[in-house]
Amino acid sequence: MLITSVYGVLIVLASVVVAVAGLMLTQRLIPQSIRERHNATTGTIYAALYVMFGVTVAFSLFVVWQQYNAARLIAESEAAAVEQVYHLAGRLPDSERSRIQELAVSNAEGVVEKEWALMREGRSSPRVESLLDELRQSVQGYEPQTDAQDALYAEALVEVDELE
Repeated sequence: MLITSVYGVLIVLASVVVAVAGLMLTQRLIPQSIRERHNATTGTIYAALYVMFGVTVAFSLFVVWQQYNAARLIAESEAAAVEQVYHLAGRLPDSERSRIQELAVSNAEGVVEKEWALMREGRSSPRVESLLDELRQSVQGYEPQTDAQDALYAEALVEVDELE
C-alpha cells in the first residue's frame, strides 16, 4: 500500500514537472502572435481532453463500484451461509448441535476480526481456514438417523460448501 502511494505521488509530480517544462519551452520558442492565432484550436483540444478525463473518472468509479458490490454480495452470501448452518445445527441432536454452532460462530468472528484485515494484504487467516475445516468435518461426521435429519444433513452440507 505504501509503495503504491509513493509511486502515485512520483507519477503526479513527474507529470506536473513535464507540463510546466513544456509550458515554459512553448512560451520561449513560439512567439505570442502565433500562439494567439491558435487559441480556438487549443481550446477545442482542451475541451476534448476534459471530456476524456471525465469519461476516465466515470469509468474508474464504475469499476470500483462494481468491485465494491461484488465484495458486498460475497460477504452477504458467506454471512447467510454461516447463519443457515447455525440454525440447521439447532435442529440436530444436542451432541452435534453445540459443536457445530460453536464452530459456526467462531468462524464468523474469525472472518470479521482477522481475515478481513489480512485480505487487505492479499493473505488469508490459517486459523479461519482450520475453523472452516473443523466445521466441514463436524457436519460431514454427523450420522443422520431419520429422514428429517438426513434432509438437515444434506442442507447443512450445501451451506458449508457455499461458505467455503
